[in-house]
Formats: sequence, structure tokens, C-alpha cells
Amino acid sequence: MERWVSSIAALLLAASASAGPGVDIGQLARDYAALEKRAAQPAAMVLVSFSMPAASLRQLAADAADAGIVLVLNGLHQRSMQQTARIISQIDPHAAAIWQIDPRQFEKHAVQAVPLFLVSDGTDHAAVRGDVSLAYALQQIAGHRSDSKLGNYASQLRTRLIR
Repeated sequence: MERWVSSIAALLLAASASAGPGVDIGQLARDYAALEKRAAQPAAMVLVSFSMPAASLRQLAADAADAGIVLVLNGLHQRSMQQTARIISQIDPHAAAIWQIDPRQFEKHAVQAVPLFLVSDGTDHAAVRGDVSLAYALQQIAGHRSDSKLGNYASQLRTRLIR
């Protein structure tokens, strides 16, 4: 994959010399290569719902902010961005955590219950389900996948929580 991206980038860089004014194909190629590199890096998220106990959500929001992990909702509360924002501000009053709405993640992982703690690199993933702490979930992923990129990443994230 890297060789393919590098080949495309090289072709685009070569083509930039003949591009019209205002279009920097070379920059587009560099941006694309950087995007592909970022996509191959592991990422972590916690799929959550406002149906979870408020205390659990508050603790997850604080821990996710410390670890740099995204909290993902399935959709808007009562189909209202204002209602959703109001509840998030009650859970995370300092807006420290990163919140996303992404129903595709819930479909992709066939989520029936939350929270779902997920570490993924785009081709492989490791998950822990249940009302446990973020540190515990990351410890479980790191322990069960210790010989993989996902396990190493989970371990790195966990160290951010125990400093």
C-alpha cells in the first residue's frame, strides 16, 4: 500500500509541472500521502449513549479527554443538535472530550449495548464491552493483543491515564 501511495504521489508531483495556474497538484499529492499515512495509524474510540448512567458518562468523558480518545454517539438526542449539545455540556462541562456522531460505527460493529471500547487500525480491531473504566478496557486490549500494533497502542493510551 505504501509503495502504491508513493507511486501515485510521485506521478502527481511530476504532473504538477504541467498543471494549470492555481492548482498545486504537488501539494494535493503530499496532502493525500499524509492522509493515507494517518489512516494507517491506530485509532481509539468509545461508542456511548445518553442512556448510560450519567456518572459513567462523566468519568468516560474525563478519561477520554486525558487519553485523547473520541466518544461516539449513534445519533442526535431527540433529533436535535441543541438537545444533544445541552446534554454533552452537562456531562462534559469543560468541553474537554472529543464527541462525534457516527451511526456507521454502531452499524459496522453491530452495537447492541454500550459502552463499546474500540481500538482499530482500519483493517483489524480489538474491543471491550461493558460498563468498565477506560483504563480497564485499554488494559484488557493491551493484554490480549500484546503482540500487535493494537495492543501497543492501547498500552500507550493507558499510560496517559495513569500519569
